[in-house]
Amino acid sequence: MGQPVGVSFSCSKDELDDPSLYAGHVLRLLATCCTNARPAQEQEGHLMKQIVLFSTLSQMFLLPVMAHHSFNAEFDRDTPVLLTGVLTGVEWQNPHIWYYIDVTDEEGNVENWGISGGSPGMLMRRGIYKSVLEIGMTISVEGFRARDGSNNAGGRRVTHPDGSDVFTAGPAAGRSIGAMPGL
Repeated sequence: MGQPVGVSFSCSKDELDDPSLYAGHVLRLLATCCTNARPAQEQEGHLMKQIVLFSTLSQMFLLPVMAHHSFNAEFDRDTPVLLTGVLTGVEWQNPHIWYYIDVTDEEGNVENWGISGGSPGMLMRRGIYKSVLEIGMTISVEGFRARDGSNNAGGRRVTHPDGSDVFTAGPAAGRSIGAMPGL
């Protein structure tokens, strides 16, 4: 066996936030490791290990980026909805919070709707926490229906029965802070 090779690299926070820049660092690291003088058989095995390592790292950093989608891909801005109902559940997790309301139609049928909101990190930085969404409370949601026609919507504004904003850390601004980005 050859001698172990120690290689390190450094990159800035911006480069870590951009998977393509980070992948460039990983490729340079692999090139350094793979070009060291080694016997042919050992080099072949080492190269295979590096390829597997690179593939794994690429998937770890690139899949979350590809998994996130744009608002327009999921919701239809040409199909606004106004829903009023009782809050039945809250999922406070990345990339966006989801909350669920039971909406009663004109015929008395109850349908459960899922509403996508802002990211939990953004909400908490603005002083808004999961506790503002209390199971059993009645809320109204203005938003846009899911493109697939399901009972899902991207929330734009969420209000209490008296018209006050649910997602407000300060004076009401006419738009809920908990809304999807870009709305």
